[in-house]
This record gives sequence, structure tokens and C-alpha cells, in this order.
Amino acid sequence: MKRILIGILAFAMCCMCFPVGSAARAENGVSILDENAFAAYALCDFASGQIIASKNGDTVCQNVGLSQMMSLLLFFDALEKGEFKLEEEITISEHAASQTGPQMFLDQGGHYPVKELLKGVIMVSANDACVALCERLAGSTSEFVELMNEKAKLIGMNHTVFTDPTGYFAEQECTTANDLARLARELCKYPALFDYTSLWQESIIHNDGRITELVNANRLIKQNAKCDGLAVGSSAPTGYSIAATAKQDDGRFILIGIGANNSKERFKAAGNALDFAFNAYETKIFVKSGQIVKRDFLVPGATQQPSALYAKEDVAVVVKKGEAGLCEKVIELYDNIELPLHPGDSVGRLIITLNGKTIGGTNLLINNDLFEISFGYAFHKVCANWLQMQQEAH
Repeated sequence: MKRILIGILAFAMCCMCFPVGSAARAENGVSILDENAFAAYALCDFASGQIIASKNGDTVCQNVGLSQMMSLLLFFDALEKGEFKLEEEITISEHAASQTGPQMFLDQGGHYPVKELLKGVIMVSANDACVALCERLAGSTSEFVELMNEKAKLIGMNHTVFTDPTGYFAEQECTTANDLARLARELCKYPALFDYTSLWQESIIHNDGRITELVNANRLIKQNAKCDGLAVGSSAPTGYSIAATAKQDDGRFILIGIGANNSKERFKAAGNALDFAFNAYETKIFVKSGQIVKRDFLVPGATQQPSALYAKEDVAVVVKKGEAGLCEKVIELYDNIELPLHPGDSVGRLIITLNGKTIGGTNLLINNDLFEISFGYAFHKVCANWLQMQQEAH
């Protein structure tokens, strides 16, 4: 906890208010967001991670009410690693059951499957369900907060400090719109997430037969057909905030909006921003991770020529509508490549350019061993070829 407190003090001077700024505009002058709808926002392309537009994106703000997104990221990380299962039943502690604020009214000592607790966290920001999952994974909420901050640093949330897994007691929490966009993008990499974020209404049956009705607090999933998540929050010092994502065809965009005056304005502005993104931009995936890009890679003096090169990562870019056809793929191989080479070694880059400007790329990796030709290797090959010729002659 010591490093968390140090981080809080470091940010404390920055976390007072937002500077005044006008709504961002596209290059054609069309407003991306309703005028002054949010104090800060970031509009992000999911595939490439590119921030299309932002306002006060790196301004550090306090207690925006979206902390549970990081808790959810750690929950889905744990599910992927097999640290717990969706059907596993968790016993609710006294501490979890005593949580105030948004909740699903869990019974102390009751047993609930992980998948039902996830519904509570995702649909209504249930603090009791969130704490129960945190205790299951880390033993306590304080230890879970340490995991939250470790993960934040790992994914590049350099202006964020988490202090509470629910976000309900997070007066000293600091973050930015751009940091939350990074977090939302990481969370959206789990397809199973959308099995929950797209739910509108669910009934939770408690151990004694009591029923709690959950209605998704993210009204945007009903108002916008493309929207399938993600989270909403609010706090007295910041106002109403939202992390919204929408998908259409191969494209997905994410909008982080912080500090709207009211809930209705929050949803309207977020929906307008996502609609703008789909109308003005398109996502183009040029190559997938592991895809062969070049099959005739040659290194003078090497064995086993030629070799294939493959892309290390997906290469996706977001461009204005109609510009995808103007993009070009360029292979740049490193100078003075030294032998030996082994599978996974980088020998160059695949670059995507638009009007001569680099807009994306990835390393090119070799798929086999390449060794320098030695006298012994050359002699062996000559002998093998001679024997093969003799066999063919007979």
C-alpha cells in the first residue's frame, strides 16, 4: 500500500479540476461531440489503439467512477488463466455483503457462481459482487488494489492510481481519459465480456429463493444498435462518466467521456461520438499475427535458402472513409543481418504508409534456423548432391 499512497500524493495537486476547452472537431469542421458535453474525452479505434480525437485527454482527474473496469480486466485475466471458473461458487463474506452503494444484495454466507457475480458487476456496478470476486482472487481488497495498480503500469496507464476496486470509496483515485481508453481496449480483447455487457435485464435468484432484478445501467445499449458495452460511473467531484464501445462490420470504436452534467447528456454525447466514428472512419486490417508476409527471404552465405517471414502482430490502421485503398505495404529489411538466425528473430519490419507517412507496422520474424555456410556444410552438400545424381543415373 505504501507505493499507492506515494502515487496518490504525487497526483494530488493535479486532481482538482478540468481546464476549460471547446469540443473537438473533425478536419471538415463537423463536431465530434455535443458542445461541452464532457469535460474530457477520448475517442479510440479498438483494432489499432489510435486515439482519433480527444479533449483534455491527458488531464488528470479525480474519482470518475469507472474503477470497476480495471477490476473486470483482472477478473477476465484470471478466467483466461484458469484461476477460477464461471461455474465456481463463491461464499460471500461479511465484508462483501456489507457493501453500500450499487449492489445486488448478496446474502452473507450465501453461495453464488462467478458468472452471476459478473453480471452484477457489469450490469449495475454491484459493489458487493465486486468485493466478493476481489477477495476470491487476492484474499482482500487491499491486496487486490495492488494488483490493479501493477496492471495499470503494465498496460501504460501512466497517470492513473487506483485506491478501491469498486470505485465507490475512491475520492483520491486519479486517472485520465486516454488512460481509461487504454484500459477499455484491453478489456474489449476478451470476447466473453460482451456476453455480459450486452445484457439488458437479468434475474438473480438467491439461495433462499429471493429474486433481484438487474437492469443494465448503460442505457446506450438500448439507444444505439451498434453499442454492446461497456460501463458507466458518476461522482460528486467529476459528474457523469461513461466508457462506451460499439461494433459494426470489422470496426470497433471506444469512447471515454468524463464529467457530463447529467446522465441523459452522457448517453446522447457518447452515442453521437460513436456514430461519428463509424461515419467518418474505417478500420483496415492489413495483416494478422503469424501471417506469412514474405516467402523468399535470402541471406547471402546462409543455409536452407530461401526462408519465410511472418508478422509478429496484427497490423490494423484507422483511416478516413475512402482512404484505405491509398495505403501501401512496404517491407523494410534490416541492413547487415548477422547469422545465425533462429525462429522468432526479427529481420525487418512491415510498414503501412498513407501519402508517404507511416501509419502502422510490425516486426517481421523468421520461421526457421539459418546458419552460416561452413566448409564442412558445403562439402556435405556437394557429396549429397553427387550421390543423388549417381542414384538418378542408375
